[in-house]
Amino acid sequence: MGESPSEGLLARGQRLDSEPAHLSVVSYNILAPAFVRPIDRRTGAVQPFAAFEWAEPASEVLDWEARRPRLLAQLQSWAADVICLQEVQFEQDEGEVFRLPSWLMKLEGYAAQLPGQKSLDQMAERNERVLGERVAIGSVVLYRTDRLTRCSSGSGDPNTMVTITLEGQSGTALASLARTCFCSVHLDARSEDKRVEQLRQCLARARRLGTR
Repeated sequence: MGESPSEGLLARGQRLDSEPAHLSVVSYNILAPAFVRPIDRRTGAVQPFAAFEWAEPASEVLDWEARRPRLLAQLQSWAADVICLQEVQFEQDEGEVFRLPSWLMKLEGYAAQLPGQKSLDQMAERNERVLGERVAIGSVVLYRTDRLTRCSSGSGDPNTMVTITLEGQSGTALASLARTCFCSVHLDARSEDKRVEQLRQCLARARRLGTR
């Protein structure tokens, strides 16, 4: 007798670490606030892909002050081992170094792998030129430090593809997890060929690192 479609699925709101020996991974494009209905300086109008005409009332579903606490609560409730985020809007410290935004630092028990600073600087310059706002936006990999250990990470990763190699931490239910490569990649929205190439690059990185 075959399994029912719902068999093995977790109930809505259930923590993802309910089976300690299972590795849980979440990928989430959180939509950077700077990408919500901005005026494109090249056209003088909001680009159709950034208009989100279906998202009304905007004050409830698009406004950052409304979305941010809900996003944090959702991430906390999952308790995933690895969280791959796309469209994270970074903050700059006093030395103008881009860092994880303060709201994400409230996600306790996680360490983060960010894109290279050079890539983030280039992204900020692009956004200032096109959107009139100097902000760096990119991908991030977060991982639970109580269950996973960092082996290596990408050096100077581009903002759209962040790579890290992790293994199970000794003495935990994930101790048998060998070196494994994780990529948080923001897939190109317009070109299938580019999306395929991005995925090919992810696999190539994993092979170079000698991981799975």
